[in-house]
Amino acid sequence: MPINDASSAKEFVKDWMNHRKVFEREMDPTPINLNFQFIGKSEGGIGFTVMQPKIWDTSVLIMAEVKIGESHLKIFESMRTRDRDEFMLNLMKSILFAPASFAFDPTFETKGYPQGIQLIKEICYDNLTEDRLSNCMRDIVKCVVYMIELFKKELGEAGTQK
Repeated sequence: MPINDASSAKEFVKDWMNHRKVFEREMDPTPINLNFQFIGKSEGGIGFTVMQPKIWDTSVLIMAEVKIGESHLKIFESMRTRDRDEFMLNLMKSILFAPASFAFDPTFETKGYPQGIQLIKEICYDNLTEDRLSNCMRDIVKCVVYMIELFKKELGEAGTQK
């Protein structure tokens, strides 16, 4: 079944999420800038979102966000600027070639460290298949797990300081 519009994409994505048993809920009401937004959870318990921005007529996005824990934010605040900058540079280099794109939240520009990191993969309608959705979800989940483990290794377990 070729996907040619937002309605078909929405139905296809929801059917896939239900079939995979990763569907949690549909955002209702849908945010004004989106055609649809579904919240899912991978088999391993990692949350993600599948959505279509209205400005992108023929693409669907799979996204997850890694929120930086309070204890890690306190470590960032207490770090010397040079050490924090080095940590952030190493973080960016380690995820630059990850299978998902990333973006830091807007506070990064002013604070020098993020409070959250979004991981995103795009699928165009001409490549919107169950296999592609599954692979993108897997890529996003792998990136989330990598980021969590990296923060734990470099900054300690949440709630403890290194």
